[in-house]
Amino acid sequence: MKLRNDFKKILKSNAHYYGLTINKDDEIDDLMFKIINYKESIFTKSSYHLNYSKHFLKQLENLPKKYNDYLDNILNMLKNGDLNVNKFLTKQIKTTSFYDDFRILWGLYHLHIEKLIKGKAFSERSNYLLILYKNNSNIYLVDIVEHREPDLWYKKRFLEIIDNEWSDLLPVLQGTSGSDYNEKDIKLYRNSNINTVINVNGKAVMSTINGISTNGTPFQYVRESLYMKITLEKIEKYFQIDTAIYPHKFFYTFIKHENKNFYVTKNNGVSKQILIISLLEDSSYIKEIKINFDNDYLSMLFDNTISYVEKLF
Repeated sequence: MKLRNDFKKILKSNAHYYGLTINKDDEIDDLMFKIINYKESIFTKSSYHLNYSKHFLKQLENLPKKYNDYLDNILNMLKNGDLNVNKFLTKQIKTTSFYDDFRILWGLYHLHIEKLIKGKAFSERSNYLLILYKNNSNIYLVDIVEHREPDLWYKKRFLEIIDNEWSDLLPVLQGTSGSDYNEKDIKLYRNSNINTVINVNGKAVMSTINGISTNGTPFQYVRESLYMKITLEKIEKYFQIDTAIYPHKFFYTFIKHENKNFYVTKNNGVSKQILIISLLEDSSYIKEIKINFDNDYLSMLFDNTISYVEKLF
């Protein structure tokens, strides 16, 4: 069967759509890592609810008037779902080999507080950065900092602000204590792909929120890729009996429909069987349903949390 090849073509098409660089020998894992990394790096919601920390509001008072105006524009973009806000992100989000330590370590994003330049993919780099934490449709405005601050991405003070303002946001580990690493320690461990538990206001917090593998890839990416490959294997197993009996009569196609469902079609010249892998948000169990419909068989396979891959599209 050629389901894996079909899916690889879909991934390549999506990578090209997002302007990502791919290699000829990229496999499903490579392509999924690149697309997930890009999609996790950008803002995609139609609108966000903004939450302001006291520390952010205090920093706002010291921000020069020009940058205050730029910041107002950025915040309005976030509230209104204007995707031009992605132009204030780091230019490196298009670099497929780039993993943003700030986001991977803390789940934090930084935006350059600058004016929007029409016709350009990114704004100019700024002297000031907006630091925020994103959780579904909520954005938490944490801090405003100067870009030149050394080892900025490895400072845990941002987590301390979050814990002081919204103590339920951080993934706290129970039954253990965190270490008092400084930013240089954290940077060293991150560069060595070592997961650490740090002390944040007396709480144990994983320095890399989603964890990283020994090659530096976030566990989240590995998990989502693995789930998709398992799903493909289950589809192939589903058709295995038929292909063993009538290997020359069945033809398979793996396509993506505009409603974000995957369709696998099987045609033996008499009837058509369609398997729909539905990317539902709360699909956390396996269930197979067969329905008779005009002599066609419509089957739905819900695999383990395959909703993870919805973000690819």
